[in-house]
Amino acid sequence: MLSMRVWMRLSPISMVRQALTNCWARPSSAGGLYSMTNWRNGLLLLVLSVGFGAWYQGARSVQPETARWVRIEPQTLEQRLGLVGRLQAARQVTVNAPFEGRVAAVLAQPGQQVGAGDPLLTLDTEQLDIELRMAQAAWLKARRYADALEHWTTGPEVARAKRNLSSARNALSTSQLDLEENRRLFERGIVAGMEVRSLIQLVDMHAQAVLEAEQALEQTLAQGQGDALQIARMELLNAEAQYHALLALHGQRTVNAPLSGVVVPAKTAGVNQVVPLQAGQHVARGVPVLELIGLDRLQVLATVEEQDLPNVQQGQPVRVTVAGQHLEGRLGPIAQQPRTLDGAGAWYEVVAELELPAEPARSSLRLGMSAQVDIRISSKAQALVIPPEALQRSSAGEHVVWFREDPGQAPSEVTVSVDGIGPQGVEVSGLGAGYVRLP
Repeated sequence: MLSMRVWMRLSPISMVRQALTNCWARPSSAGGLYSMTNWRNGLLLLVLSVGFGAWYQGARSVQPETARWVRIEPQTLEQRLGLVGRLQAARQVTVNAPFEGRVAAVLAQPGQQVGAGDPLLTLDTEQLDIELRMAQAAWLKARRYADALEHWTTGPEVARAKRNLSSARNALSTSQLDLEENRRLFERGIVAGMEVRSLIQLVDMHAQAVLEAEQALEQTLAQGQGDALQIARMELLNAEAQYHALLALHGQRTVNAPLSGVVVPAKTAGVNQVVPLQAGQHVARGVPVLELIGLDRLQVLATVEEQDLPNVQQGQPVRVTVAGQHLEGRLGPIAQQPRTLDGAGAWYEVVAELELPAEPARSSLRLGMSAQVDIRISSKAQALVIPPEALQRSSAGEHVVWFREDPGQAPSEVTVSVDGIGPQGVEVSGLGAGYVRLP
């Protein structure tokens, strides 16, 4: 018979098997009675062993489930909006021809990088020189006429009118003296009355001449005063301004770069093919001849959907990924009118202004590259985010989680409030740093 110590070391199944072996192994005595008793006892032990084995296997299969706990702690929660755009220059200047003429020489070729103030091209000034000389002649004439009116009272016209008046007055005075003398002689009977009447007519004629000379002097003086003088001054200013404007254009015969950048051919309206500028080509005033793309400041042009506009504001920080580089920047102006319209809504252009890296990383950027714009819409510090599966519903319909502050503490069911849902998880309030249980 097995000892108690050995029996306790055996498993329940082994103990049943050992009992059955012992039962059937006993020798029979008293004929078949003892064998029948052994057979009944063996059958009973067999039934008991089957039931005990089933219970034991079920008991082994029911194991306590190990719960999963996730550490949570306050963190900065950010909401971001992703856009797709293209890299472009922040400044792109079109260089126009300052005046009409012929291209004398092209000093900067397309694709060449130039600095601010570098010469780009020169224009022939043959036609401009003609206009400049004509403007100078008109200016000199206007200045001479204005000077004459400024000194009109001492000028030859006024002096001539004054001399005519003086002569008329002298003639009148002489004829009046003759008339008085002849009247005295007529009273004495020395001269005839006809001579007196002739002198009276002569005095009247000289008096009329004096009156006309006085009126002529007044009219002559008026020519150098009032509106005439003001008109002469304005004509002088116009002629002088026209001359100096043409003189300034003449100084622009060499067209310089207004900023540092890369030279590209100018686009002509209605023409698909871009033709490079060539020497001898005739250009009109104001016609685009070249374009300069500044590389000192870059930006990304993207489009934002109508429904996302309330979350986008100028000045928001952005992060741009282009050519494998991560660049920081700020959101620039947002278009007031939509670029495209579709059935779902409108799309508006938005600009992200970038902070460029230093060389050599900067040299790997090319205009037109696709870029991913990540806009930080909002940021909240000390936010608690839990996995969505940790959130459960209580019997009262409230949001609850199983929570404990440290691994050695017993968990408790805590009611929480859901503040928002994002890619990082569910933002809740009502908890602190600790652990939440996952189902």
